[in-house]
Amino acid sequence: MAELYERLRELRDSDIYPFHMPGHKRNWEQSPLREMLGIDITEIDGFDNLHHATGILKTMQEEAAAVYGTDQTFFLVNGSTCGIQAAVSASVKDGKKLLMARGCHKAVYNICLLRRIDAVYLYPAQTDTPFLCGSISPQAVEEAFARNDEIGAVILTSPNYDGVVSDVASIADIVHAHGAVLIVDEAHGAHLPFSTCFPKSAVRCGADLVIHSLHKTLPSPTQTALLHVNGDRVDADRLREFLSMYQTSSPSYIFMAAMQQCIEETAAKGEKWLSVLSERLDAFVRACSPLTHIRVLSRDWALRNGSFDFDKSKILIFPQNCGLNGEQLYEILLRRYHLQMEMASAGYVMGIATVCDTDEGFARLLHALKELDEELARADRCTDRESDRQAGSPAFALFDEKCATGSGDEPAQQLLLPERVVPVYEAYDMPRRTCPIADAAGEISAEFAYIYPPGIPMVVPGERITGELIGQLVQYREMGLPLQGLRDDTCETIQVIRFDKIS
Repeated sequence: MAELYERLRELRDSDIYPFHMPGHKRNWEQSPLREMLGIDITEIDGFDNLHHATGILKTMQEEAAAVYGTDQTFFLVNGSTCGIQAAVSASVKDGKKLLMARGCHKAVYNICLLRRIDAVYLYPAQTDTPFLCGSISPQAVEEAFARNDEIGAVILTSPNYDGVVSDVASIADIVHAHGAVLIVDEAHGAHLPFSTCFPKSAVRCGADLVIHSLHKTLPSPTQTALLHVNGDRVDADRLREFLSMYQTSSPSYIFMAAMQQCIEETAAKGEKWLSVLSERLDAFVRACSPLTHIRVLSRDWALRNGSFDFDKSKILIFPQNCGLNGEQLYEILLRRYHLQMEMASAGYVMGIATVCDTDEGFARLLHALKELDEELARADRCTDRESDRQAGSPAFALFDEKCATGSGDEPAQQLLLPERVVPVYEAYDMPRRTCPIADAAGEISAEFAYIYPPGIPMVVPGERITGELIGQLVQYREMGLPLQGLRDDTCETIQVIRFDKIS
């Protein structure tokens, strides 16, 4: 039972004096973080070494593999990012290509840059719901193999940030038939293996490497994650070497003890926890179905709109037929109702529900959406707006907030398919110049641009900038969305390749 945590407490309460790191010396009296620092240690005698585990940490990882039903499981204390990057590095050898979903996290693009990996993109199915994409289809994967030689590995995100799940089992069959490795970034699905109320996990669908962020959907601290291995298509020693490169050489024992506790408790109670969560989510979606100006998407929607499956723990809330955009709804929920959502997109707001949510939390969100929907409906019916505003109508308080933050106009839905001119790893090292975004059409980008969260690039170095992309960047900037990657904090300029300086 959580052996590492108990051994850390025993050490804390012992008379062993620490002439070693960390510098706080477990002197918890000197810190407001008393309990945490009392068990914060380094790799001292009896506590093993994550990078060469032979004792308690080796046992813990073996127990985690048994819980998840995998051949091997590695603890990650640098989040899913280091697991993704180690998985790609170990799977794509020199001269091979990476077939990657365009919606992958920026960690995948970054490792392609650092390891000089040639990437080929997979694009998701389109849906009839603005701003949302469907699954990566098995057909798209098969067609990509037919068009490209030397693909060493395939990586996709399932579920993605919006909860859309791909047909991993069918994709795994295709990938393996072509002699390649399948990596699934299932960072948002660490809960999936523990309940039949949610989609089937990639660890049960034939994926070779699967990455889970414990902290995203289970009760574990930020930065804790797992890398699972199935089969022998990836050299485990090579994978272990890359993990030692990308992870800190001073792994947190607090994190690892918390991970062990999380896995043990979820293995014992997860099915019950997730059944309760599933019931809460179903009841919430049903209660929202009568709303007329706010729509909460359901699994039925996903199955009708280009998705193989949908993780309903992602709460997607769309304002509709009311002039509000996603960022404005996000701000209203935060400022008026004190509800902090996970993220805002141009057309919707997303919240993450986990086993630690409460009935009170769902009730507060439902109350907020019902009240907003009633105000929007009254405003829609209103004919004498000025008199209502002067009378203090709640509906016009809402519309006044809207006017203060933007127009509420929805940008056109577009799935951009940028033209790659040079690989990302070459483009990043080329000479560059600063160009006003308004004048950048036709130029080749020398930097990333993405909304964070979720951190999926709209353009990467080496791709041609189009008028459509400029239109999206400008609209997102004006809407107040968190546009990042651009070196200019005002988002008015972009770095482009300076071809006249290339010898």
